[in-house]
Parts: sequence; C-alpha cells; structure tokens
Amino acid sequence: MMPDATNYPRVIDGALRVTDESGKILSTFVGHDLPAWRRFQLDAIKNFNVVVTDSSMPAEISRTIRGPDKRNDKFVASG
Repeated sequence: MMPDATNYPRVIDGALRVTDESGKILSTFVGHDLPAWRRFQLDAIKNFNVVVTDSSMPAEISRTIRGPDKRNDKFVASG
C-alpha cells in the first residue's frame, strides 16, 4: 500500500494536526523538539499510512537544526 501524501498537516486551533479527507483529526503534534517531531512522523505513517514531510515542521524546531561548521573541500570545485 502506498502512503498517502495528500493528508498534509494543517494548523487548526493553534496546533499542528493531520486530518483525513472528511476533516476528521487523525493525529496532533504537541512536541517542541526534533525527537518528538520524528516520533510524530513515524506514528503518522505507522498508524494512519500518512506521510508527514519536514516541510510541515514547526519553525521553532527547524530553527534548532544546524548545518556543519565547515565545508568539505572534496565537494568544492577547483580550477
């Protein structure tokens, strides 16, 4: 069975919620950190066969993700 990517999360009453086609709330995200977000994503796919992408991640969590401190020179073009 293919995961359903059309049931994207929406902010309803100030909380991020995944709904079905009829508008019934399937799941609600209440965490405030990256591990809680990852658990929410896994639970959505496992319990409801709904893919929740990182594009729906709350801004407060995405701001905590940092990139590498320095560049990897093997990927920098030379010449």
